[in-house]
Amino acid sequence: MSRPEIPNLITWPRNLSTAQGGGMSTSSIDVYRSNIPPWPIFLLELEKRGYRGQAELIRRNIPSFLYPENFF
Repeated sequence: MSRPEIPNLITWPRNLSTAQGGGMSTSSIDVYRSNIPPWPIFLLELEKRGYRGQAELIRRNIPSFLYPENFF
């Protein structure tokens, strides 16, 4: 069974293996891609959409190097 293809879906590469057993992968083909954005991008989206309280909650619980202003 293959993965479904959703047109115009934004995905981000992850450093996870798609091979049986999981773990880190050094393969340059068949890279696992997630539809869940990295924290810095997710925070920017929350703030852009007006979810400031939720963004603040996340900021209090992640390391400061993942804040968008420190990451980009």
